Amino acid sequence: MRDFNFVDFYVQKKRIAQVEKYIPQSCRLLDIGCGIYPYLLYIIKNKIIKGIGIDKDIPEHNDGLENIEFVKSTIEDTIQIESDSMDVVTMLAVLEHFTQPQKILGECMRVLRKGGTLIITVPSYYSKPLLNILAWIGISSKEEVYDHKNWFKKKELEKIVCVNGFEIRESAYYNIGLNIFMVCKKN
Repeated sequence: MRDFNFVDFYVQKKRIAQVEKYIPQSCRLLDIGCGIYPYLLYIIKNKIIKGIGIDKDIPEHNDGLENIEFVKSTIEDTIQIESDSMDVVTMLAVLEHFTQPQKILGECMRVLRKGGTLIITVPSYYSKPLLNILAWIGISSKEEVYDHKNWFKKKELEKIVCVNGFEIRESAYYNIGLNIFMVCKKN
């Protein structure tokens, strides 16, 4: 189990507040990297028709979440989801954990329906020293921070997203530049 603590949960809650307004009513949503604490799916369970959470670590129980399923997968190359089947794909603090982020973005493109939305948050390149210190002194999850394979600047992330065919609708630094938030569309 990941070494989450109150700081990690607080940051997760702030991240979800940033993206929740971009999730439409009655949609089918895929949360890539939902984690063992799939807080986003719990928060929006009454807003979505169907939710799928994918992660290497998933909850053991699905209590009270009839419209949500969890899939245990490392998702390095392919997502075991039907093509053109999702209205929204979220990756909240996940893309930085992939050695080849362009591959997973290609899979997001494949599973999204035409007009579908991709919502991404990542820690920015500028947060690396702070996150490493916080992990080192035990304030943030060492397992999560030390697993980062990429540290993005906004322009770099925009380029990777566009190469995969997405149209960027919104892209910004937030939390004093420590994170990047992006909303993209599949046309």
